[in-house]
Amino acid sequence: MGDSFAARFAAVPLNEAPGRIGPIGAVVGPTGMDPDLELRRAQALFLAPGVGAQGAAPEDVARVFGTCRERVIPSASRSLLVSGPDVGRLRDGAALLAAEFRRLLSSANEVQHVG
Repeated sequence: MGDSFAARFAAVPLNEAPGRIGPIGAVVGPTGMDPDLELRRAQALFLAPGVGAQGAAPEDVARVFGTCRERVIPSASRSLLVSGPDVGRLRDGAALLAAEFRRLLSSANEVQHVG
């Protein structure tokens, strides 16, 4: 995501839906991303694919999306599916990963508001 694209992307919701989330969103991989991009300003929803089996860690999601934590949807479907087909193990794996995301994203938000 280059700087010019990021700036244009951030401006769309500000111009089209001031004060609201939307009307666009983005799929943003949490690896190889510069954490200095101003994703918070975009007022968009973000899908963060590739957690687990594809190489991204929950810590990557927290680092990249810490300023917009309430608008990121991390995706870890491949890494969760290895727990199947047992429904209980799938549920437990999803619950553990969700708790890890909540913990890390909460910590990322607190650190960014301290300064």
